[in-house]
Amino acid sequence: MTLFFLIVGQSNPLYSAEFNVKPGTATSDSETHLNNFLLHSSLDLVQSAKWTTSSCNLKTVDASLPNKLVSVFVTASDIKLMLLHSGKPPEPIKNFFNDVYEIFVKVVLNPFYEYDTPITSRAFDTKVRAVSRKYLS
Repeated sequence: MTLFFLIVGQSNPLYSAEFNVKPGTATSDSETHLNNFLLHSSLDLVQSAKWTTSSCNLKTVDASLPNKLVSVFVTASDIKLMLLHSGKPPEPIKNFFNDVYEIFVKVVLNPFYEYDTPITSRAFDTKVRAVSRKYLS
């Protein structure tokens, strides 16, 4: 299964990526659109779940489909890191979110980055994909 990762800002998506578990496999456009839809439809659940805990890691917030789960990490500035997966153990997902959050903070602290705008940096994308290979493969 392809993992789909999305960073959502205050009003729009900031970054998205697909991570293929098996090398050489590609996802169809319809599957990409479905994954994107599932993550965006989970935003309402995230809004209600973030008030039930003091932790940034909300774990699994949506399990509407049997083999597709949505795990979320919410930052103090209400930026949401969302991962669509098929039942990965919680510890690697937590480590993935922590490492990506650290990379994200470095981008936000860059004086040339305008807050709440899409992240187009190739270096950011490369680092996020390296972290995904480390924890989610």
